[in-house]
Amino acid sequence: YSEVQFMEDLKELYITAGQKDEDVTFIFTDQDVINENFLEIMNSILATGEVVGLLQKDEKEAACNEVRNDFVQDNPQAEENTMNLYNYFLNRLRDNLHIVLSFSPLHHKFPIRAQMF
Repeated sequence: YSEVQFMEDLKELYITAGQKDEDVTFIFTDQDVINENFLEIMNSILATGEVVGLLQKDEKEAACNEVRNDFVQDNPQAEENTMNLYNYFLNRLRDNLHIVLSFSPLHHKFPIRAQMF
């Protein structure tokens, strides 16, 4: 399982939670940390909701187009531009994506990871 596959799985979660407006729970355990970069990615999701490089420009545009009707319905006075649509997508993502972190304090890397992230 590589970082590329991990990013593809996250992309599916983003589409389901942000674009389709469905609740999603993502369980991430210390056994899932194949690469320490996975923790940086998870930290980014928890901090901002965004992962740099996760969605390419065309994928961002597709996500924005997909949420356009809901955006107009929920925000009739707001300007319909790419930035507002993407922020709406991210807000829906934050509302619908629930992350469960499960790390054993007995794992030998737990103290190190706890200090880093």
